[in-house]
Amino acid sequence: MCVLPWWQLGQLFDGEVGITGQAELAELDGPFVKISLKGRFWHERSMILARLGNYLQQRIPEILEVEIEDEKMLDDSPANF
Repeated sequence: MCVLPWWQLGQLFDGEVGITGQAELAELDGPFVKISLKGRFWHERSMILARLGNYLQQRIPEILEVEIEDEKMLDDSPANF
């Protein structure tokens, strides 16, 4: 798995906001990417996924779709951390 460094993930949001969660590349199947989210984030997980998708697609135009590995990872409730 490829882990996006915290400092690079932090660039997707306001520099004043701490990023404590972890985003990993879970699967790469041609132009389709699956992301895994772990830990606690300051932003909603759906927003994290959307911004990561945009970030990756801007840098690698061949990527057609970025989705979450498991829908449960988008649940922002504390029980998921």
